[in-house]
Amino acid sequence: MTEFTLALLPMEMLFLKGQLETATADEEKLDERCDQKKEYISHQELHTRKLCARWWPSIGRYWSKAYAKTNLSAVFIRIY
Repeated sequence: MTEFTLALLPMEMLFLKGQLETATADEEKLDERCDQKKEYISHQELHTRKLCARWWPSIGRYWSKAYAKTNLSAVFIRIY
């Protein structure tokens, strides 16, 4: 499993590897992309990895963004 060294936002998680997106990104598209992955991570793992998340009101979900230690590609996480 990939290790993460930096979290920019707080959330429950689903990993979405790909291009970096910001809080101004199309949140519904981000949600849809994460649903396609079906890779969820629990609140407990969120805290174990010391990640944090942010509430995105337009989709009613928490999201987190972290960087993989190996290649610095963006990873999005949805918390459940």
